[in-house]
Amino acid sequence: MAKLLDKEVSFYESHRGEFEKRYPGRYLLIHGRKLHGDYASFEKAVKGGVKRFGEGPFLVLLSGDQPQREFFVPTIAYVVPIQCG
Repeated sequence: MAKLLDKEVSFYESHRGEFEKRYPGRYLLIHGRKLHGDYASFEKAVKGGVKRFGEGPFLVLLSGDQPQREFFVPTIAYVVPIQCG
């Protein structure tokens, strides 16, 4: 049985050198065997992924990082500020 995000990790690893040069310091959003965008922050990349794919699965990692083989996509909680007083 394939692990969650195996396709995404495999795609990233096969293009890692190219991504490192082309997107230094950027967070990459990968779904399936396709790069769906690069973002300035992890938070923006996750928001972009949720907007496109719902709650997952998709891979977000910093260009050049070594991906870990164990991933899960957490449910994103929305926090509503409460006014006191």
